Amino acid sequence: MDIQKSCLHYQGSKYYLLKQHRIQEFIPPSNYDRPYCELFAGSLVVFFNIPTVTYAYLNDIDNELTNFWLQIQNHRQEFEDKIRYAWAGFAFVDELAKDQTDLGRAVAFYIRNVVGTTQFNHPISFEKNLAQWSKKLDANRVIIWNYDYAKAMEILCALRDPNSVKAVKEERDYHMIFYEDPPYYGSEKTYTTHIFDHQRLSQLNHYYAERGHQIILSYNQCPEVERLYSDWYKLELIYNNQTDYSVPRTELVLSNRPFKRYILKYAETSLTSILKNMKNRRDKDE
Repeated sequence: MDIQKSCLHYQGSKYYLLKQHRIQEFIPPSNYDRPYCELFAGSLVVFFNIPTVTYAYLNDIDNELTNFWLQIQNHRQEFEDKIRYAWAGFAFVDELAKDQTDLGRAVAFYIRNVVGTTQFNHPISFEKNLAQWSKKLDANRVIIWNYDYAKAMEILCALRDPNSVKAVKEERDYHMIFYEDPPYYGSEKTYTTHIFDHQRLSQLNHYYAERGHQIILSYNQCPEVERLYSDWYKLELIYNNQTDYSVPRTELVLSNRPFKRYILKYAETSLTSILKNMKNRRDKDE
């Protein structure tokens, strides 16, 4: 399966990590009882590439970013109509900024995002993927939030408590599956105007992990992060951004549970496999 790119260019995107190491396969299947959650949604490139997610919460503290995804989720056709004649240029961005509706802000956010990169993806190529993205963001099973990550964790872990009376009585597997891609240690200023509290995130992760929730993180490799999660399972993955000036990087993938790859198994339909199965059944009958 090819790795699906996000429509957004985003600092810290995990596209190349997905492409070279397929980390999305470490995310277990989700359902209503044990939903999936991305606390730091960003470009959602990980979410778009997980084939086993059926119920999800997507959270980010950036309200312009979450508004963009909400418009893609709920107003795809109107969004398409507005970007159909878009062009790359700051004058056009200034014109779009006059529209302060949620849809207008989302269009301006998208155009500003691609104008700020070295290559402009024309809206026509973007529209080709809208059907796939909006389907994945089905409002009946995907909820988009704009909370501080601590607040999102508090709400979700109260809703899905593995130790609740209901979960125990009904023998239901109530727990959250969190994927977290926080700001890299030492590069927080590129995301926010304040220093991200990695200690606070670690304390919350340990707290909720002890209560039965599953947590998987992507982090830059450094002594501070390794110290915060010294008691967790760890993978060191070397990858390259495949640009002229890039150098190999090491990403830490951390989890409170042992790593396991969850891969969809597709039925074989080739003529060879059909004949082989027929022969096996015939041999068994004899």
